[in-house]
Amino acid sequence: MLELRKSLKASSPSSLVVLLVLLWLNITVRPSMATQTVPVGVILDLNSTFGDMVNNSLALAVENYYSIHNDTATRIYLDVRHVSQNNIVIAASRAYDLMKKVRVRALLGPQNSEQARYIVRLGELLQVPVIWFPITGPSLLPPPSPSSIYIDQGLNCYQFQAIAASLKALGWQSIIPIYEETEYGSHLVPCLTNVLKEMGIRMANVTAIASDSSDLEVNITLNRLNNMRTHVFLVHMSMDLGTTFISSAQKKDMMGEGYAWILTQELSSLTDPRVMVPRKLYRGQVPSGTFIDSFALKGYMQGALGVRPMDSIKTDARNVIEDNFTNKFPGARLTIYGWWAYHTIEALAMALEKPGADNNGTKLRSEILDTNFTGVSGIIFDLKRGQLDQSVLEVYNVVGTRERIIGSWNPKDGFVQNNSKSGEVSGDEYQQSGPLALWPGDTLDKPPKLRIGVPRTNSFPEFVNAGNSSKLRIDGFAIHVFLKAISRLPFLLNNYEFVPLPKKSDTPTNYDDILCSQMKDEDLDAIIGDITIVAKRTNCVDFMLPYLDSSVAMVVRAKAYRNAMEFKSKAAGWMVILTSLLFILVVQVYTANLTSILTQGEKKEPAFKDENGVKSSNVFVGHRNGSWVKELLINQMGFDPSRLKALATGEEYNSALSNGTVEAIFDETPYLTLFLSRYRSGFMMTGPIHKTGGFAFAFPKKSSLALHFSNAILKVTQDAEPYRVLMARSSLPTSIEDFIFEDHSDPETTSLKIDDFGGLYPVLIISVVALFISVVVAPLNPSVIRCLLSKRFPFRIHHQ
Repeated sequence: MLELRKSLKASSPSSLVVLLVLLWLNITVRPSMATQTVPVGVILDLNSTFGDMVNNSLALAVENYYSIHNDTATRIYLDVRHVSQNNIVIAASRAYDLMKKVRVRALLGPQNSEQARYIVRLGELLQVPVIWFPITGPSLLPPPSPSSIYIDQGLNCYQFQAIAASLKALGWQSIIPIYEETEYGSHLVPCLTNVLKEMGIRMANVTAIASDSSDLEVNITLNRLNNMRTHVFLVHMSMDLGTTFISSAQKKDMMGEGYAWILTQELSSLTDPRVMVPRKLYRGQVPSGTFIDSFALKGYMQGALGVRPMDSIKTDARNVIEDNFTNKFPGARLTIYGWWAYHTIEALAMALEKPGADNNGTKLRSEILDTNFTGVSGIIFDLKRGQLDQSVLEVYNVVGTRERIIGSWNPKDGFVQNNSKSGEVSGDEYQQSGPLALWPGDTLDKPPKLRIGVPRTNSFPEFVNAGNSSKLRIDGFAIHVFLKAISRLPFLLNNYEFVPLPKKSDTPTNYDDILCSQMKDEDLDAIIGDITIVAKRTNCVDFMLPYLDSSVAMVVRAKAYRNAMEFKSKAAGWMVILTSLLFILVVQVYTANLTSILTQGEKKEPAFKDENGVKSSNVFVGHRNGSWVKELLINQMGFDPSRLKALATGEEYNSALSNGTVEAIFDETPYLTLFLSRYRSGFMMTGPIHKTGGFAFAFPKKSSLALHFSNAILKVTQDAEPYRVLMARSSLPTSIEDFIFEDHSDPETTSLKIDDFGGLYPVLIISVVALFISVVVAPLNPSVIRCLLSKRFPFRIHHQ
């Protein structure tokens, strides 16, 4: 050391610099002379935000690990290959090249499950451990097949279970998933289908978007979704498509008050305001490059909810490394997904140090599975089950530049709400105080309820009555059926409001206008009432199954007639004559009964038996005001429009028929039976009957509510007795059979029978015996009589 000092003093400045460099090289290089470089392959889509972040995390982890552990026997060298996520064949080819030609000891990546399915299997064949990077955490296991997701709802579905549980806690009843059309995105549907059913939450619609969608295509999708804001929008996309989607939604004012959004894990990592994202540049619809944009989803996602792995520990060392990461890779931010990649390098480096692991793939894989440590980030990194266990998730709410943790979820306890009233978790980014959630627009109010349209005016308020006064009053059979159907739905539905239609009570309208115009104009989720299923209406709305059968018939005045019976029985004739001659007095007593047998009482028949008779008479015909039946009368039955009169109420029906204003009224049988139940004595319903689709509720096209309500209505109507009680409660007849005229155009002539004179038989017998004695026996000589009796009877007659 003394000699070194002397030589340094004697040396020139240039020689001193060379000597210092040689000294530094001697110190830093000499320990590495015995270090074995171990090639590790990396396959990622470096043009994607996620792939670029993972790659940077791997590079920083290698640098940091070996700067601390400078006496290791092995040192990882990363051989990085860029492969687009959409190309499975090239990914498999690059992996084969790395394993066979480069002879990598392990392979990290890809991030795409479809690519990983082949690469993991290839690694098993060539005995090269593969650790790929799904959004749920590093994994040595092959990705589950799409079909197996329906059966094994494990780690891939945890985030959706957490979302469903938080929705239930927040009182939401319906959700619209919007997912990227990849295998990663397609996991959403099978996972959500089961968990939402368990939670009683409805999946109102499902929207898929292609990964390479342009801004125009995204806008078209958003235009369609804009009319569905009564539901929660669940966005399940990659970072790249998600940034385009969210920014486009913000430009359409869909991120403000009246909307609700939830982000799944990958997009949740972008809500950090310090994250910068490379975004695509377009010329027309063609990508022409990328640029770094200080785009933070948090700036757009006010009030949104997100779900991500629990990651609340913020150590000083972690903060230092995250700042170093941002300095080294400008615009980037080390998120939890980056930390997972960072710790993957640490796990692999530690496993390579185990004897025999550096040149034996099976041994190396075994050592990786045995690795268990708590990283500098505070994350417990354990791959013993083949995949990082991140089953504890947190649900947060974006509020300004901060986040409020509203609860946590795990498979054992489910959703646990954060009940803290004040305080914060690990810094000012994680506030907990206040209400459970703030919705977009910084409001505590939930986005709008389901809007259920109800016709304001109706000729027969027994079916539906929204009232015409300033105070809203909803009643009627259709309303009772709706409420019953709600109780039979497979999910809870109580977040709705009734909307009278039209808005102004003095605005004339009909059901065609309401269905085809106001369903969209008033942003309605359903219209309930006595709505007939008619073919042309299906162009505007979807109908559920009918809750009440309906046909078109006519009501006319009834007229009376008498019909006397004919005598056709000879037996009845001579018996009446003989009885009349012999027993006039007795017949006088029996006359009243005989008269009732010989004549019939008064009967009613319709003034017209069918529409042909009405048309040929060229009389005026009535129909319900605003009803589609008017078109039926003109277009199908051939009535002259000038002979038709519109009537509004049952009272007008009665008045018009009674005073002859109209000779017949055509309407649907539910209305006619209700009318006849009040004015039955003077009118009759006759046919023929024209079958219709029945009464049903209407929904916007492709609404999932139509199917759910169809199933619910079947349960309601097939429960016969309670359904009849429901009809009686609204004063509706439960059957039309009692109101239909049955025409007997050729009645049989009725004849009297012997049995009809049963009351005369005893009198007749006594009378005949008495007549015989008085006429035949009485004039005979007594001796003759004694002789006859002695011969007839075996005993003697004694005279006193």
